[in-house]
Amino acid sequence: AAGPSLEVDEARGRAREALVAGLDLDLGDWTATAVSSIDRPARRDHTFTWERELADRPETVERLTARCAGDEIIYARRAVIVPGPARRAARAAEAPGRALESVGFALLAVFAIAAFLVFLTRLRDGQVRLWRSSAVAGIVFACLVGTWLLQTGILFLRWEPLWPQWISTLQYLVNRVGTEIWMTLVLLALIGAGDALDRSRGADRGASLWSLLSGKITDPAVGLASFRGVMIGLVCGGVMTFAVLALGLGGATVSLQPRGFFFYALNSASPVLSTLLFFLNVALLEELGYRFFAGTWLLERTGRRWVAIVLPAIVYGLTHTRLDFLPVAEPWWGRALVLTLVGCVWGWAFLRFGALAVVLSHWTADLFIFNWPRLAADDSTIVTAAALTVAVPAIPALVAAIAAGIRRARGRRTPPLESA
Repeated sequence: AAGPSLEVDEARGRAREALVAGLDLDLGDWTATAVSSIDRPARRDHTFTWERELADRPETVERLTARCAGDEIIYARRAVIVPGPARRAARAAEAPGRALESVGFALLAVFAIAAFLVFLTRLRDGQVRLWRSSAVAGIVFACLVGTWLLQTGILFLRWEPLWPQWISTLQYLVNRVGTEIWMTLVLLALIGAGDALDRSRGADRGASLWSLLSGKITDPAVGLASFRGVMIGLVCGGVMTFAVLALGLGGATVSLQPRGFFFYALNSASPVLSTLLFFLNVALLEELGYRFFAGTWLLERTGRRWVAIVLPAIVYGLTHTRLDFLPVAEPWWGRALVLTLVGCVWGWAFLRFGALAVVLSHWTADLFIFNWPRLAADDSTIVTAAALTVAVPAIPALVAAIAAGIRRARGRRTPPLESA
């Protein structure tokens, strides 16, 4: 946008006024350290930097940056500059966590390879129902694309201003699809292999999931799986909470929240749709992988239920070792332990109640975790929207209960047949 071309001193004055009024800062103990200017086609921009010392042992500095575009202050940020020794120590401390995470992904690769082998073998024997695998993989892919399209801030950043915006958006989506399509293919194999193993054992742990995908939302089995899923999701939340509290008694710490991935949803065009789409994708991908395939495969190979529960849970916990938007922050192994315990609950739930219950359970837990900043908002509209979002996995249970009530009412109104 066009604007004035202010001189440095005038722009600095405007920046100081905005910082004092907007951030309530006293710039008396700040020292100006840098200024840069750039001439745009129709205005001049200036960026100013101030610093002040917070501590001398270790040397810690707070930095303040403000940007003046034309005659408007468009950016202001405060940041603590972490001392070099502290950064190096933090980097060194990452090594054990990275090692643990790498072990988890190596074991996850073993599951993926096994899934492809089972998938190809059962496909050759005509035991794979491709429509099921394709339907779920397609849902996951659609959820991903929908989530990307809701990240309007990211799409704007990717916009090459000399192009029409739709071209930049298309390029961004094509590049993302190219990097994520492998996940859809892996999921296709995981579901196909898991379903074939499940049916060959006669367990039918996927029956209610396939009923829901077929549109049978009034099926009592679907409604029961939905109810159980929501309840198990609450149990998982309790397990995580008590595990974090127990570790806290031993000196564990939790990072300031919300942070990291929380803002992926909060900064989208629609936090409601973003959390629904993205975490449905996560719930399907992780539960059909870790539990529906890996749990079923391990149960077939070993005949031991505890192995089918615990081993996938351990791999699940290890692969989440460094996701710092989840508790615990310290010790470095705390997060893996907490998520392993939660994974054990999901493993038990899968063997006891089936695939749909555990998918909806995971979805419920994630929706609550990543909507709690909105649940704590001061705006009642935001709180209501967040609460309704968390309740979405219970919709099949509600619909099935209403359908059952209607059926009972019709049964009472139908007169008995007279004997001939």
